[in-house]
Amino acid sequence: PDFMRQCSGPIWWMICWEEPRARETWRAYNYPHVAAVYWSLYRLSRMESPSRVKRADWQWYLRQAARTTAAMWKHAKGYGRWGLT
Repeated sequence: PDFMRQCSGPIWWMICWEEPRARETWRAYNYPHVAAVYWSLYRLSRMESPSRVKRADWQWYLRQAARTTAAMWKHAKGYGRWGLT
């Protein structure tokens, strides 16, 4: 298909993935990456002594990971149940 030919080459992500589309909240695929970053920052903040994370405490990062995961089920309209689209 034309779409596949257009999305090849060294800068395929610039051609195929525009910022407005990346910011859409209906795509379940947009949520796990953000939740994983918050979870990683939670782990760094909670497990490292002294903490390498300075912007917020571990509770904030854990809350954000949980809220991001919950938001996927609320805003992604169930697509997460059927696979990441």
